[in-house]
Amino acid sequence: MKQVEKLVENLQAELEGKRVIELACGSGVFSAAAAKYAEAVFCVDLDESRLNKTVGSLNNVSFLRCDATKLPFPNGSFDLAVLYNSFFHVKEVWPQIFQESRRVLKDGGNLLIISSWKLDKEIMKTVLRNVENMDGYAFSRL
Repeated sequence: MKQVEKLVENLQAELEGKRVIELACGSGVFSAAAAKYAEAVFCVDLDESRLNKTVGSLNNVSFLRCDATKLPFPNGSFDLAVLYNSFFHVKEVWPQIFQESRRVLKDGGNLLIISSWKLDKEIMKTVLRNVENMDGYAFSRL
């Protein structure tokens, strides 16, 4: 079992039957794994060149090329937003991404910031208040 699949299995209760958006998805490996449990997963990124080809073959996963600071979704569209192994890449626009993710989340929705990547972990500890360790990942719930 891949590391991301084990992580998603641990998050099953948070994903089950939910509408999920993965911001700055990169290859989309989190989205592909989350599709097993989620009702629908939307993965967004500025660049689709790194996107794993299997993402497009999943019925409940959609990729959208867009800026995570200006999402084209109505308020309250998602139950869960996720940044997976991408915090380092978005650190300069983090306040705008945070604000935009809160806008598209339903009341009571969560933003999960998760990383196994060393650069992400260091920046997360500096920028975020509540960073925990979970199975080798840095993990924050906002």
